[in-house]
Amino acid sequence: MIQPGLMSARRTAVFAIVGLTVATMLAVKLVKNGGLSPYFFMSQDLVGLMLAAMVLLFIPATERLTSQFRWLAARLAARPRLIVAGLAAGTVLIGWLGWFLVFGGHALSDDEFMALFDAEIFRHGALIAPVPLRFRPLNMAMQPLFQIFLKSGAGWSSSYYPVNAMILALLDLFGLRAAAGGLLSALSLVMVYQLAGRLWPDARHAGLVAVLLLASSSQLLVTAMTPYAMSAHLALNLLWLNLFLGRGWVSQGLALVVAAAATGLHQLVFHPLFAAPFVLQLWLDRQWARAVFHSLGYLALAALWPHYWDLALWSAHLDGARATAVVLDPSRIAVAQLQQLGPEAVEWQLENLSRFVSWQNPLAFGLFLVGAPLAVRAGGAERSLVLGLALTFALVSVIIPYQGHGWGYRYLHGLLGSFVLIAVRGAMAIWPTASGGLDRRALMPVMVAALICSAVLVPLRMVQAWVWSAPYARADAYLRHVPADVLLVNSHEMAFGDDLVRNDPWLRTRPVIVSALTLT
Repeated sequence: MIQPGLMSARRTAVFAIVGLTVATMLAVKLVKNGGLSPYFFMSQDLVGLMLAAMVLLFIPATERLTSQFRWLAARLAARPRLIVAGLAAGTVLIGWLGWFLVFGGHALSDDEFMALFDAEIFRHGALIAPVPLRFRPLNMAMQPLFQIFLKSGAGWSSSYYPVNAMILALLDLFGLRAAAGGLLSALSLVMVYQLAGRLWPDARHAGLVAVLLLASSSQLLVTAMTPYAMSAHLALNLLWLNLFLGRGWVSQGLALVVAAAATGLHQLVFHPLFAAPFVLQLWLDRQWARAVFHSLGYLALAALWPHYWDLALWSAHLDGARATAVVLDPSRIAVAQLQQLGPEAVEWQLENLSRFVSWQNPLAFGLFLVGAPLAVRAGGAERSLVLGLALTFALVSVIIPYQGHGWGYRYLHGLLGSFVLIAVRGAMAIWPTASGGLDRRALMPVMVAALICSAVLVPLRMVQAWVWSAPYARADAYLRHVPADVLLVNSHEMAFGDDLVRNDPWLRTRPVIVSALTLT
């Protein structure tokens, strides 16, 4: 028999999806902004939202059809760690294969390419690569986006913080660069399983439900096929929270070490937004020693990480050029975005929400809607999970409402663990045990939803990602084999044409590709 709570959660989620779809379509029609965000909504996410609603409506029928297979849920419950290990291994394999089969080994966006660019620099024992004298006048033209610009043109690197690129460089030493996203996503599955056990030690099946919901997220799996820093954000956030909730000062010290890495992945803001509610909760709980320790730790990280550029310039004997360097400045970006806020920001965020919802397991969304108010009322770490999501979404809505490329809503990717853990709280309300835990009956509908996602939604998203990225991969491969020393690319009226202007940081390969639009 279908649980009344599940019926209510499904109904609420379907209404929410329909309402979000209608609101986003109206925004697209009224604002008429154009660009990648509405294109992705109309070409990818509209069908994803419709399929998500259909999955939610279809789950009760499949549960009735599979009621005779209750023994399978019992088998899952008996060996949860084996299931988690299998799903983690499958995630590594999917991420590694997808790097080649879906994206053709091509880093689609410049965000991804610059991570590989820095990784190549780090592999050679440097933080910034020097630019040969004869190419210095072309420095900006050779990489017009996301690099630290020196007016002298004497060196270059990305304008992002280095930890994600360092992870890629380390794995590249073992030939595992293509598996980086899969390995980090697999770590996320293990960490979310451990976290569910920490949060609800009496809810025996909570960890397995969390892993099934996360492992069936199209956003998790397709992003795992890329060099985006977002897979690392998710893994390090969940690792940090496991350590933060642990006992003893060794665990707290290790949490701060992980915080240092997470803060320096590529932009400073994302991890502190996730962690801030948990640190605030320490003050509310009057855990003075831990509260002071972590607060001072994050203040130190905020003060120290910006000096990474001083270190990088000094290491390349370019310390005198610091005054002439233009580094990605979050405060300037924030002010510029605030000055440009308009109706298109509302449209973008509706499209981002649509993208986020349609790239997740639809049942996870339904359970999240049930669990969020319960988690807020529960307080403590559960409330902090909700606040981290709300705080991040609120800030990026104002500062960076336009995400550009991304599979799902990548600015919330580091919080996918929070999303599924809140969904587990919803599952505990729908399938409770006498002791307040999670009944084994939850496993069957969750497993059915995960199987439908794996068979329908995830393959659809892979095809959509391939359709969009394949022309850029072919163009990149063509440009790299043009028999010339220098090749000019005119990206005028070409969507993301400057993303094709890419070079080896040491300029060892030919042709050297230059953006014609940036030349005098």
